[in-house]
Amino acid sequence: MATSKSFLILFFMILATTSSTFATLGEMVTVLSIDGGGIKGIISGT
Repeated sequence: MATSKSFLILFFMILATTSSTFATLGEMVTVLSIDGGGIKGIISGT
């Protein structure tokens, strides 16, 4: 569950970054995500 949650957060961060590149002024989208799980699910610690 935590891995899929981290993946969704990463996906929305990429989507927000990509869409803001093409957006005109006043059309930017801000995504706030509070996870608290760190980057353990994205990059293996071992």
